[in-house]
Amino acid sequence: MAVPILWLWSRMSISKLEVEVDRDRRRISQGGFVTTSVTIRSSSWFPKIWLEAEDTGSLPVSSSGRVFTVGAKGVYRWSYKTQLDRRGLYTLGPLQIRAADPFGFFSSIAEFGEPAEILVYPTPPDLPKFDIPSANLPGEGKIRTKTSQITPSVAGVRNYLPGDSYNRFHWPATARTGRLMVKEFDMDPSSAIWIVVDLHSSVNDLDGDDQIEDTIVMTAATLAKHFNKLNRSVGLISCGQQEAIIEPGRGNAHLSAMMQVLALARSTDVHSYVDVIDRESRRFDRHITFVGVTAGEDSEVLRKITEFRLRGGTAVLLSVLHPGTANIDSDFDSECVRSKIPRLLVHSVETIATDLTFDNKIRSRSVLNSRGD
Repeated sequence: MAVPILWLWSRMSISKLEVEVDRDRRRISQGGFVTTSVTIRSSSWFPKIWLEAEDTGSLPVSSSGRVFTVGAKGVYRWSYKTQLDRRGLYTLGPLQIRAADPFGFFSSIAEFGEPAEILVYPTPPDLPKFDIPSANLPGEGKIRTKTSQITPSVAGVRNYLPGDSYNRFHWPATARTGRLMVKEFDMDPSSAIWIVVDLHSSVNDLDGDDQIEDTIVMTAATLAKHFNKLNRSVGLISCGQQEAIIEPGRGNAHLSAMMQVLALARSTDVHSYVDVIDRESRRFDRHITFVGVTAGEDSEVLRKITEFRLRGGTAVLLSVLHPGTANIDSDFDSECVRSKIPRLLVHSVETIATDLTFDNKIRSRSVLNSRGD
């Protein structure tokens, strides 16, 4: 007789529960917190005692658990914070509630709420002493290339077309002509920068080494944030598990798009760096600045970048060092000097802000303004 009663106890303890789970955000930066608020209502005339709640999901840290009691027709509330220190996409939830009989013979489990996806962005440091010159430009430093984006370069006005946004209206021209007129904009190639990220596992020896991968990604994120802050037009190519290309642009929304790509970036053995550079070479004309981020020392990659420089472009190579690597000149470093490709060495995530300064690790700094052989 006692056994059925104990089984019934565990079943009834999680019945007639209404659970609300609320997360305050779905996108955070590394080191940030997600606050979860839980409200549990019982419609039972009997108290629910010794219930155990735990948040499930794919978090790299253990979620908060709690043992609680809900009175008859009662309500129980609590909230807790979960800190996420690693970039990536994680799921939080559903909330799992477990009930057991007083002797622990039987238990019942129920899940409440839907899984919530939490995207964790990299948190790049500021770069107080880093910049690169614009690529070679004809004339006054601008090429008249129309763009649908709003840029600082106004090219002229034209008649309104359906779909033009309100903030493009040119009211003086509208008043003068009696027709709705909108502004046209030029792309500003003087600040067009491509950050090209190498996440090929075999070249970079990334297999199982999250430290190198994270340093590569954080370096790229730091550059993206820095150039965006300077109002430079910056694009991103990431050749990881999910190859992504974001055309050069400006603004907070554009920066968020790049950070989202970098949050999800993972190494792969599919897309080699040299193949990606070769395939996307049409994007790298003489009006572009190429910034490569890699942990490899591939002479073929250097040859491709040198070909781009000889066409009149500007190129800089950022080399992420493997842990324990001494900061000494190598054969590859000498190749960079002969090819007039400036190279900066990045030691770790913690040293990015000090490594990426022209006062510190840049090699052949004068080469940045050199255009000949």
